[in-house]
Amino acid sequence: MLSVALDLTIEANYYLGYMLGLFSLCYFSCRWLVSSTATWRQWGAFAGTVGLSGMSAAIILVPTGLGMLQTAKGTAKLLNFRVVPAFGLEFFNQFGIGASDYRQRLMHAPTVFVSSAVVLLVLVYVVHPNIERRQKYAVIGLLGVLLVASRILCK
Repeated sequence: MLSVALDLTIEANYYLGYMLGLFSLCYFSCRWLVSSTATWRQWGAFAGTVGLSGMSAAIILVPTGLGMLQTAKGTAKLLNFRVVPAFGLEFFNQFGIGASDYRQRLMHAPTVFVSSAVVLLVLVYVVHPNIERRQKYAVIGLLGVLLVASRILCK
């Protein structure tokens, strides 16, 4: 199922497929680390599945990549890979009533909506006594990797 989903996603939108592949790798790593029955054979099966999906989608990816190298974006700049915050402490102003107005629509800090609920759920997960410490560390590590990756890739 992973192979078919990943192949179709890569062929439909290679950026989305790339992100799905990275997320699958991170999620599989997290689940593998907390599993008591984890084997290296599972890693081999996962790597083989993802590799075959990527190779089958290469029919579209290789010509697209070669075409993209001939555009202006073919050169990589080191400044594009900086990890710097795009907002400062003004982010916390959004927690107040009436903290935003029409003038802030174009230039503003990240909006706080569902992410507030996610932060609260993560905090509840971390302090829950029935969840093993090993599993908590794995999930916190996965969230950290996803946050750093989203910051780097969504620049």
